[in-house]
Amino acid sequence: CSVALTKLAKGVQDAELCITTVGTYRLRVFGEDGTLVGGAPYFVKVLPTHVEAKFCALSGNGLASAMAGDDGAFEIRAVDRHGNACEIAPQHKDQRDLGFSVLLTYVSNERGAIHDKRIAQVNKRLLVTDPLEVAGKVSEQETGLFRCDYTTTRAGEYDLTVAYAGVPCPGSPFRLVVETGKTHPRQCIRMDNADESAMLKPCAAGKPSSLLLLARDY
Repeated sequence: CSVALTKLAKGVQDAELCITTVGTYRLRVFGEDGTLVGGAPYFVKVLPTHVEAKFCALSGNGLASAMAGDDGAFEIRAVDRHGNACEIAPQHKDQRDLGFSVLLTYVSNERGAIHDKRIAQVNKRLLVTDPLEVAGKVSEQETGLFRCDYTTTRAGEYDLTVAYAGVPCPGSPFRLVVETGKTHPRQCIRMDNADESAMLKPCAAGKPSSLLLLARDY
């Protein structure tokens, strides 16, 4: 740490300490002859200041990739400007996400785009129900360590924005790619029944017939 001495009056000096790492320190003060002054050593406890978004560190696979219908997750390490783990500010303790804001904004679905017009027409009523924005949920794991969980059912690319008290965290927004999930039988639909009838087209005995299905995930 750094120490600055200031003479206030004859025989009176002020010692100013600047310690950047949290912890308990033993402070020894010596006179000119090298002996400890009365009452020394002293003890001082250094506490963290407050969370600053621009110094927070984010990590985890959920920042870059996820699967539709499955939980995505990543961690946020909340620190002050000196890298010390911090508790969140008192005014944020009762907020839903503890002062953090995590938002997934849908950008495109080029990786899994459906180009067939027939599929697009049949699937239109289902696609519009998928949200274009998804909020993550933040929970505290320990002092200074938070976990964010999110789930989206729409495959594609997203902008993942992470902020604390309205200030973006380093790297935000992240580009998140959500891959298609496993085929879910109840989400699969017929492609050859524009009227949504359960009746199949008549077929001749002994002749091949077909059934066109669109396989969907969650």
